[in-house]
Amino acid sequence: MALRGNSILAKKIQSKLKLFGRIGLTTAFVFVLFIRLQSAQWFEQYYSRGLYPKIANILVPFSDSFPFSLSLLFILLIFIWVIISLVISWKNRKSIFSWVQWTMDNLIAIVLLTYVLFFVLWGANYQRLTVEEQFNLANLEVTQADVESFLNRLEPILINFNSSRDQDTALISIKKSLKETIESITTVNPRLPKIKQLPKGSLIRFGNSSGVSSPFLLEAHVDASLSDTFFIRVAAHELAHIAGYAGEADAEFVSEFAVLRGPDDFARYSVALEVYISLLNKLDDDLRKNYYQALPKQVKDDIKAIYIPFKKYAAPQWFQDLQKIAYGSYLKSQGVSAGYADYSRDIKLLLIAYKQGYLLQ
Repeated sequence: MALRGNSILAKKIQSKLKLFGRIGLTTAFVFVLFIRLQSAQWFEQYYSRGLYPKIANILVPFSDSFPFSLSLLFILLIFIWVIISLVISWKNRKSIFSWVQWTMDNLIAIVLLTYVLFFVLWGANYQRLTVEEQFNLANLEVTQADVESFLNRLEPILINFNSSRDQDTALISIKKSLKETIESITTVNPRLPKIKQLPKGSLIRFGNSSGVSSPFLLEAHVDASLSDTFFIRVAAHELAHIAGYAGEADAEFVSEFAVLRGPDDFARYSVALEVYISLLNKLDDDLRKNYYQALPKQVKDDIKAIYIPFKKYAAPQWFQDLQKIAYGSYLKSQGVSAGYADYSRDIKLLLIAYKQGYLLQ
């Protein structure tokens, strides 16, 4: 009788804990929805320049203490836990209906918890002021003459590059440049993580991406298959994400702006190369060909090397299209109205910064 009484008491306590957990999680979710109604200026002041740097100062050193991707390990463990939980619940089911109900209840709880953690730990940075506002970029028209002028400024960086391609030194310089640039704009000195490499082709094949940042542990990952120059470029982008720039174009612009103003030749060359390619695509065919043909063989080889892993590890086209649609929908849900197309906004921002005298003068 005593054992039975203890069992009943344990079930009552468990039931109450579940109820309190659901109430707490629902309350947190509603609170997040309420917070999202605040202005961009509010998020800039109280989150991106207030709470988030404190979160980064805790999570970044913790994640950096592991030599491997802690995020990847957590994903694997969570996947195993979900499978085991589903199997156990299926074996202990009273009916198929009760199992489906249990599964749906827990799925909803997981989705709510994931969103709350995502928003609090990093995702609220989507709501901050745009880089146009932070960097005082004017709404200027960009002409082909501006594109050609900027290309001509970038060209010496590419043509005259003959320094060593030291990845570690370049990454140290990128972090320093990002810190100095962001602190001059926001007064915040961001805590930046180590760059962790994922297996060759893993991000390209399964994520249609070359780099990814964890919003839960603030880890920055880059696909190990990338060419030496593009690895540096992607690493700079991911570091800008962890610095608090959630939007893709925002992270692109901030990282490009900081590195092009920085001292490391290899870092500047790597970023200038990718920007140069993007600018060439804004020219007509004949003019683009003329600019490309004028480049030294080494620069052309580096451009070709960028695309090799994307051809080697490319996922089927239908899968790539599906991923773009899914990621575009995710971006729009975070307030990025252009969705996947927002990636290209950084080039216009760079051109405006150049016209205003902030770059390569």
